[in-house]
Amino acid sequence: MEADSSLRRALKADPARILKNIEVLLSSASAVLGQPEEEVLSNTDFDYENFDHDRLESALAELRVVNLLDLEGFSKIKVVPKRKDKSADILASLSGEIFAFEVKCVNGDNNLFATDFFTGADGKTSAAGKDAVVSLKNGYLKKIRQARVSRKKEGAGQIGVFIVINPVGFVHLTEVWELVELAGRVYESLGCPAREHVCLVSGAAAAFHPPFR
Repeated sequence: MEADSSLRRALKADPARILKNIEVLLSSASAVLGQPEEEVLSNTDFDYENFDHDRLESALAELRVVNLLDLEGFSKIKVVPKRKDKSADILASLSGEIFAFEVKCVNGDNNLFATDFFTGADGKTSAAGKDAVVSLKNGYLKKIRQARVSRKKEGAGQIGVFIVINPVGFVHLTEVWELVELAGRVYESLGCPAREHVCLVSGAAAAFHPPFR
């Protein structure tokens, strides 16, 4: 109860709005997953006795991704129970192909998505933008290993990592075009890996590079 978090502060500042956002998120994910609303959180392996300050936000981030994949036209979306082999968090199908995604929740106080990344007519990346690209690249590399496990075990044809900040949208930090540019630059910094996707989510805004279709 003494642990601090951006979600906790948002709840204190505007409880009605944040609780409504969480309610909508749970309801939407319930419909997509075909599970009772009261079960969707525990199906992310969320432990109601785990008081780690960011665990609830991480579980909500997975459900935010579930809803985004549904909006992108994916089907057979399911949250994968945690395993010893550390496979991906979410499996889904698009045009008959299996995708595997790992989800990383970034603390809401993080300013990775909250800066002007690109300056000047030449489109050069600012110093803050360069730092953001490096940080996001490192986060991607840590998480993509688990999605690669699912490539082998689940026969996933394409994989990716979702990096999510503010899954219940308690603050809007980044415009869509900025996320699109940033996702593209992170992907380039990774060497443009074939059949892999960099997916960035900031509140209501989301970007995927390369596109899923």
